[in-house]
Amino acid sequence: MNNYENYIKVVLDKDANIVKFESTLDGVEIDSKSVIGKNWFETFIDYSDLEKVMNVFNNLLNNQVEEWKTYKNDIKLPDGTHRFIDFTNEVIVVNDEKFISSFGIEHMYKKQSCS
Repeated sequence: MNNYENYIKVVLDKDANIVKFESTLDGVEIDSKSVIGKNWFETFIDYSDLEKVMNVFNNLLNNQVEEWKTYKNDIKLPDGTHRFIDFTNEVIVVNDEKFISSFGIEHMYKKQSCS
């Protein structure tokens, strides 16, 4: 059972296609069936962030897991909004194929009160 209320969980194949997807981000409903099989970068990454996020993905596939075990980035949602997500990444191998499993918690900024 998951202890986080606002999360996104995604598993990507070596081509960054979404093979598993789950999201409970606050105020956004994403039907997992509508994104399975789609490319993560084309679906959820804004063009301005594409190069740096693809770099992280490629480095993970090339076994640089410790360096990129955690990564924070913006994602664009189907409703046009953006969320900043703190991702924890791992490489999993199934039948000699590498996949990237990412679990992201919505990054929340707390307002500080001024006295």
